[in-house]
Amino acid sequence: MHLPAPTRRRLYQVAVLTLLAPLVSVLLPMSGASADTCSEAAMPGRGTFRFTPEPLPSGHSSPLTVTVAWEGEDAHLGWSRLEVWWSDGTKESIPTGQCSNPDGTRTTIPPFSRSHTFSGPGTHSACVVWGGYAYGGEHYSEPACYRSPYAEWVIPTAPTPEPTASPTVSPTPEDTDGDGIADPADECPDQTGPADNKGCPPRTYVAIGDSYSAGEGARPYEAGTNKPANMCHRSTGAYPRLLQPTVRDKHPKTVFFACSGARVEHFWSPNAANRGREPAQKDHLNSDTGLVTISLGGNDVGFTPIMTGCVLSFAPKAVCEERYGEQLREAIDRLHPAVLGVHREITLRAPNAEVVVIGYPRFFPADPPKQCGTGAGSRFYRSDMLWLNASVRRLNNVIRSAAMNAGVTFIDPYNAFTGHELCTPEPYMNRVKPAHRMESFHPNRKGQTALATLLHSAIR
Repeated sequence: MHLPAPTRRRLYQVAVLTLLAPLVSVLLPMSGASADTCSEAAMPGRGTFRFTPEPLPSGHSSPLTVTVAWEGEDAHLGWSRLEVWWSDGTKESIPTGQCSNPDGTRTTIPPFSRSHTFSGPGTHSACVVWGGYAYGGEHYSEPACYRSPYAEWVIPTAPTPEPTASPTVSPTPEDTDGDGIADPADECPDQTGPADNKGCPPRTYVAIGDSYSAGEGARPYEAGTNKPANMCHRSTGAYPRLLQPTVRDKHPKTVFFACSGARVEHFWSPNAANRGREPAQKDHLNSDTGLVTISLGGNDVGFTPIMTGCVLSFAPKAVCEERYGEQLREAIDRLHPAVLGVHREITLRAPNAEVVVIGYPRFFPADPPKQCGTGAGSRFYRSDMLWLNASVRRLNNVIRSAAMNAGVTFIDPYNAFTGHELCTPEPYMNRVKPAHRMESFHPNRKGQTALATLLHSAIR
């Protein structure tokens, strides 16, 4: 059968289109196409693509949401695919319905819109791309790709704000000691009491001296002071520790370095009896020292070996004064310049301190019995007890004289243990202690409390 040429061409077109239609998406994979392969063109048919917001040269803030919408009625048939290309690489396909109409009619593109959000500064753009096999009337085109003109949006870089000076905030002045006076105006910010704002007084209480100040015999002892390397026997119940809470307002810091067995030489140089681990007592004094208490001299005149000799004599009568009287009297009389030198040195090294020198309590009642047992088989007779009491008074008088010459305070505890001496039912002094012989004839904790009470009443 012979067909007219126009009819043959029409059938050829239909056949070719029918064969190629399934291959359109393969021949034109638009999602992988580059914008450079597309030609700008107006959308065939009636209508346009519109991007909102319209590109504005003044820029936009980030993030920016852009919408593209098809606002026309129809388009030429044959366009196989529509896509929206966003400049950040995102591509969105738009369903277009039938891909081709061999009869030459138009294909209507349903209305659509797509939105996309851009973030961050820079130039962002978008366009609509369409393509595929196209024909119009009697003519097929080769696979083609067209795009709408690019729309661009500029998101400017946010300007760096000008640095603004932080407002100056005056801190609320602290009041460390809680006395109602702010620290900047308080000459003594960590000290309460009437001394505030009258010049900050020295703050340290320094307790030095011998066993009567250390607390020998008033167990327990502080750590490190009851071992072979250090036998200072500083007691937790010694009068310096008992005074500490009562003087803390004026002297919040306490330095406690009295040491059992200390003599005048240990004020000036390290105590070799404790392997040199006890520094010279004078080294604890300085201009920040506000209070000094000290007892010193009893070991220098030999009271310890004399009392030991009396105990070990086991004589049936008084023999102590006969054996040791002259020796003790001469030692006491020689003591004055030695303790005077100590007292004067204290005032030089601690010029701001109140210095309180304390003597020694008597051992026996003022009117002792004919004889008295003092433990472990030891016994004292009345005449020796009177002599020992008189020797303590003589020693105190020498120390008092030296203190007065140095211009410091002397406290006389001679009668401090009245009613509680040795040979009374409740003595404030230890009897002979064979297992702890150093503690013999030293104040116990009650005795230390009595000394603390006496000192407290005298300290300014």
